[in-house]
Amino acid sequence: MLDRRASVMVALPPAGLALGLAVWLVVGRGVTEDAIQILRARLNAMPTGTHASPGSDADAIAQAVAKPLFALTTGPGAVAEVAIRLEGVARSPGRIAALLSIGGKPAQWVAQGEMSEGVVLQDVTGSKVIVDTPLGLREVKLGESTGPAQGAADISAPQEIPPGYRSPPPPASAPAMGG
Repeated sequence: MLDRRASVMVALPPAGLALGLAVWLVVGRGVTEDAIQILRARLNAMPTGTHASPGSDADAIAQAVAKPLFALTTGPGAVAEVAIRLEGVARSPGRIAALLSIGGKPAQWVAQGEMSEGVVLQDVTGSKVIVDTPLGLREVKLGESTGPAQGAADISAPQEIPPGYRSPPPPASAPAMGG
């Protein structure tokens, strides 16, 4: 009895595959070819976009390679923090924009998602905006400014000790061990 089951178990999978292939060849092949023809017709009917000339692709690649992947914050060629001031916001059904003063220049309207002088306006709420600068995302509130503080002291410059300053006492040493 066990020998008959073993031979049936070995013979059934190839027989099932052969039967499935025969049914597909008789019935399913025409349906598949019709579906492929319909898909080809739909694909050919789709509009194609205009592409830039091949030379501009090489230019875009050269520009992308020339720029550093991350903004340098120190050393030669460092990117300075841009001063951004939010002067006003406009939210209407057709447009969301902010009146921004970038780098101390006169304020100009920047639409959401638009780039102006290296700054992209990401989000606009009632009293603040979120902008993407070369050094990362910044939140600017209405009437406030972000960026380098006016008259900020240079950290790398040597600092003078103010008059009357007393340094702290030296730390206490551990008691001597042994005799």
